[in-house]
Amino acid sequence: MIPERGNRSRGFSLVETVLALGIVGFAVVAIVGLLPLAVQSARDSMVETDATLIARRIHSELSVGTGANRTLSLPGEHSTNIDLALHERTHGPVCFNQSGGLESDPARMLYTNYVRVFTNTGAGNLSQISIEVASPGTTNIFTTLIHYQP
Repeated sequence: MIPERGNRSRGFSLVETVLALGIVGFAVVAIVGLLPLAVQSARDSMVETDATLIARRIHSELSVGTGANRTLSLPGEHSTNIDLALHERTHGPVCFNQSGGLESDPARMLYTNYVRVFTNTGAGNLSQISIEVASPGTTNIFTTLIHYQP
């Protein structure tokens, strides 16, 4: 003989289903709410990376050579000489576009850069180079020491 099942079915009740959908909906809303924060964090990270790359480029250009006069490329066919022996001198601004290339058009510039030279390091023929890279909302300052032969 086959036993009778009774009136109770094995599915979910309406209350259980609504409760489960409410929990899932709450989780989805929380995740979607975090998306703008994640996008802003990614943008900030890209700006910080670009600023670091610009500072490394300038540091590389200033590190080449042996004398106190170093050359820094500027937009177009121009360049500027930076004298590492001068006491507390600021060079700039040098402007860069969003891709990190040198920029002469002010409407397209995203990063502005100043190079400051300090010779009061306490050691002869050693200059402190401060590279300031400013972009909308943040300013990064990178400092290094460069030795030169007079």
